[in-house]
Amino acid sequence: IYSLFLWTEGHYRLNDGPPSPEVIKLNLSTPDLIMEGIKRIMAWSRIQEAVGGPAASYRRVPGAGAALAQMGLEPDVRAIADSLDGPRGLTEICAASPLADIDVFRTIWAFRVIGILVNTSAPTAEAPALGLDDDGLGAVLGTGE
Repeated sequence: IYSLFLWTEGHYRLNDGPPSPEVIKLNLSTPDLIMEGIKRIMAWSRIQEAVGGPAASYRRVPGAGAALAQMGLEPDVRAIADSLDGPRGLTEICAASPLADIDVFRTIWAFRVIGILVNTSAPTAEAPALGLDDDGLGAVLGTGE
């Protein structure tokens, strides 16, 4: 499953019919799966595009605490969401976090796809309007903006 996050394009087909008798049960929540999948993406240009670049700013969505409580997050990752009760720029978020900038950007991306954070920046040429820059994860998972 995690390798699918590395794909930048692909094709799929849905077949009409009864569900498969084979049931695969994962002991992972969807938000934790998204966090781990995005964590494995190494292409800086893809990550930076997904969050809107260093000039972007984010804030926590009201009611995000319930989703955060269900996730198995490291304290430094959890602290990013906890600190965003109002809009803050990515440069400021990176400066306040002990995590590497790339890890902060990936965390912001995952939190946005999950629905924990929202981009408060005005769309620009460098930071396109959200909805198209999340590699479609939000649309596929039904958790996008």
